[in-house]
Formats: sequence, structure tokens, C-alpha cells
Amino acid sequence: MTEIDEAGHPGQTDFLPFLLNRVAMKLNADFELELESFGLTFTQWRVLAFLHEKDDLSILELSEATSTEASTLSRALAKMEQRGWISRVPDTEDRRSMTIHLQRAGRDTFKKALAIGMPILNVALTGMSRDDMKRLRRLLLRIESNFDAARKSSDGGAQKFRGV
Repeated sequence: MTEIDEAGHPGQTDFLPFLLNRVAMKLNADFELELESFGLTFTQWRVLAFLHEKDDLSILELSEATSTEASTLSRALAKMEQRGWISRVPDTEDRRSMTIHLQRAGRDTFKKALAIGMPILNVALTGMSRDDMKRLRRLLLRIESNFDAARKSSDGGAQKFRGV
């Protein structure tokens, strides 16, 4: 268990939750400016990225993967479908459910946007070794996994984080 002193104190610039948020906000803000040149929102970018990695996901799977509420995701998918980036295909096992398929135009848009996004990430990672990057990724995944495990093992509410 990590002591609060190691994570910094609330209100300090090195308090871990504030630091993580500030870094993510800076990365995302710069990247969002670049995405606008493609007419892409950050939500649409995340959808393209996940479908590029694993195509034919359900709306629920995409919602969970992108951490996007279903209503927000549905609006984004409608615009993406109009642009020819994705198609919605009825699920073969459950006609009420839709599977989202990445179209060639969406794949091309993703690749172009990725090409402009990588230099932003490279700036953020300047001075870090390959081992530093692997360690950072591993630690961030551990933090995420800790939260996921706490949420699954608890019956809800803020009590799960208070040790109650």
C-alpha cells in the first residue's frame, strides 16, 4: 500500500491524481486541435482506433473500450456512418444489436490522424528511454486494473474506496 506522502498531498502540483489529469489534458488538448483538421472529434478518434485494432465490435463493447456513454457514442457513430467511416451491421445472433464495422475511409482517416498524433506523443516522451516508457505503461495499466478490481469486488458507492 502506498502512503499518501509518497503520492503527494491534495493541492500540491505533484499530487498524483492532479498530475495524471494535467498530463492527459495536455496530450488530449494538443491532439484534439490536430484532429479538428480531419473533422474528427476525440470520441470519433477513439472509435476509429479501437475498430482499427479489433473490428466488428458491438456498441456496448465500443462504449466500454472508449469509456464513452452510449448516448454520446450513438451520436458519434451516426456522424461517422454518414461520412462513410463505419457501417452498422445487424448482429447475426441478435437482430436488435448492431456490430460496428470499420470502412476503408475510416481506416484511411485513422492512419492519417495517427501520423499527426505521434509527433505530439513523441514530444511528451522526450528524454524517456524505452524501458521508462514500458515501465510507465505497465504502472498506468496497474492503476487501471486496481480500479477495475475494486469496482468489481464492491457492491457500489464510494464505500468501495473508503475501505468500508
